[in-house]
Amino acid sequence: MVAELHPLVSKHSLLGEMRSPSLDAYLLGFGFPLLLCAAGLAVGWGQLVKNYWHVVLWFVLSVIFSYLPIWFQRKLIFGAHIPLCIVAAISFDMILAGFSRRWTRRWAMVAAAVILLPLLASTSGYLLVSQSREVRGNADGAYFVSNEVMAGLRFLKDRSKPDEIVFAMPATSRLIPAFSGNTVLWGHWAMSVDYAEREKWFADIFGEESNWDHDRRSREFWAAGIEYIFADEAFQRSLAEHPLAWRGMLKETDIVFENASVTIYRRRGR
Repeated sequence: MVAELHPLVSKHSLLGEMRSPSLDAYLLGFGFPLLLCAAGLAVGWGQLVKNYWHVVLWFVLSVIFSYLPIWFQRKLIFGAHIPLCIVAAISFDMILAGFSRRWTRRWAMVAAAVILLPLLASTSGYLLVSQSREVRGNADGAYFVSNEVMAGLRFLKDRSKPDEIVFAMPATSRLIPAFSGNTVLWGHWAMSVDYAEREKWFADIFGEESNWDHDRRSREFWAAGIEYIFADEAFQRSLAEHPLAWRGMLKETDIVFENASVTIYRRRGR
């Protein structure tokens, strides 16, 4: 009710909509455990439904709820692998129990281990390699903050006031309120209901199609109440690639902090 009736939360819900993919995509994502469950249902439908109906229901409800008409429907599939793997393990045991002789059952287990373990471990191995690469790349500072950026944030915390607005790239803007306490123009997309308007504002000032002169760009930029510009490495690359677009703003600032990765500008006369 809050998500629908509260105007601010309602707008957030529209911007942050997390719709579920098609059912086929979910079924493929469940992978081999789902095939084991299907085999178990084929072998012992009655036993599974009678003794483990609550676990089966847990999985079925997770899938059904993930298509409810709410903005965060995709999140409701989280945890569905838990009952799925429980039923898959029970199903595997039921299949092995179908072998009447002990030695046949033992060899079936050995064969299953040889065939299934590489299949079950392949996704985990792939994720370990790909996610390790992603963490080392640290795109947008998602996993760790460099010492240079932290030094700049500490400078702002010590030398500025919380209500003084800092302009930075969106990824760095997410850090500033947490570490230095300043106000920023944009934060995480899910927490900034006016994110689209901010993007349009930025495009109007810096977009080539706007054809604004330097004075107008500067007036519109500083009219937002900005006191500081926090230029990290990504920001400085943008400055180097588009020096003319930033010339009007930077000529009205002084450099108040600088290290190997961060330069902080403050509007002159403030």
